[in-house]
Amino acid sequence: KSTRFFYFLVIFTIMITQIINNGKPYQLMFGVGAIQGILIILWWGYDIFARFTGSPIVTASGVVSHWAHIYLMVFSFFPLFIFGFLMTAYPVWMGSEPIKLKPILPGVFLLIIGLFLINIGIFYNKNLFPFGTVLFALGWFFSIATLINVFRHAHKNNNFHSLLTIFFLVIGVIFLSIGAYGIFYNNVQIINLAKVGGMWWFLFPLFISICHRLIPFFTSVVISEYEIYRPNKLLIATLVLIFFHGILELNHQISYLWLVDINIAIITLWLSWKWIDKEVFSKRILFMLHIAYFWVTISFTLFTIQSVLNQNGYYLLSSGPLHCITMGFFTSMLFAMITRVSLGHSGRQVSANSFIWKLFLLIQVAAVLRLIVGFTINFQYSQVLLLISALLWFFCFFGWLKEFLNIYFTDLK
Repeated sequence: KSTRFFYFLVIFTIMITQIINNGKPYQLMFGVGAIQGILIILWWGYDIFARFTGSPIVTASGVVSHWAHIYLMVFSFFPLFIFGFLMTAYPVWMGSEPIKLKPILPGVFLLIIGLFLINIGIFYNKNLFPFGTVLFALGWFFSIATLINVFRHAHKNNNFHSLLTIFFLVIGVIFLSIGAYGIFYNNVQIINLAKVGGMWWFLFPLFISICHRLIPFFTSVVISEYEIYRPNKLLIATLVLIFFHGILELNHQISYLWLVDINIAIITLWLSWKWIDKEVFSKRILFMLHIAYFWVTISFTLFTIQSVLNQNGYYLLSSGPLHCITMGFFTSMLFAMITRVSLGHSGRQVSANSFIWKLFLLIQVAAVLRLIVGFTINFQYSQVLLLISALLWFFCFFGWLKEFLNIYFTDLK
């Protein structure tokens, strides 16, 4: 056993050394992010299954599982991918030198160690949770500083989208801290504030800002004579509207959400129409981006219907529209973008093979199943659908991780 452990330690040390010397930020962050997502969804699947037996819906540390699910998905899963993506995209956007992994390792390790302690704190020992949050927040600030440094040395103008992403990342670390305080002290109001702020004032506007910059650009790279349509006024209008969506939700004014949400649905539908091209349908990896963005229109149309029905005393769809955003938009867009970055920046052909395409389609199935849950009133039936949806989600990211870890490891040799 000691000999096996020694060999494992040697191999692990060699891999870490190769990553430090030859790796790129996105490789480490995407890999850790995928592992975190797999762990979260495995636990969430177990939690759903446990409800059949009537088990208490809390973690071993006493944190309510619903709170843990929201906090971990919003603040620990997506940010790792976002930082990895932006550290790759910023130099391209601004004509700067690529960011190397070695100089930013302190920040990356703070994120990883903080994430590890957050997981342990939520699932086993709540006293470790604040320490994990502090370290994770420090890593978050370090990563923001890295992006700001690229911005300061930019050789290109028109960095409006870069400023927006930095702004929303700062908002994100604030709500990360607010959510941690709420969970540690079991404060429902603070947790709700973190949920609303994390979703509507951090994650959604950040994704929307990135999409506004990149979807037309990626499309123009693939399709010749494609005219880029990127009106900043529509982006600003969407961001203002989503701010008010958050305000109304925070104050439980569901009946008035339609006034905001119908406009978001119209704007995003218009942008989907302007960005699409018939050639997109034959380019899988590009088509993935457009499909993912269309989930925004679907979601806010459903939010609008839900709001109107609420005025008449009906509350239908439950959290279905919300999961159209989190699973349909966030997860699909994330999957498409990290796939494109991983292929493009490793010198490979930017084309989704059949396996990746099938995984992406399974994400769409998982999102639809999660939406159907909002239409059913049968508890056991809904829990079965939730479990299937979670398992599909797990399979998709496990499959992606297996596919791209091989690519990352090959690149390090």
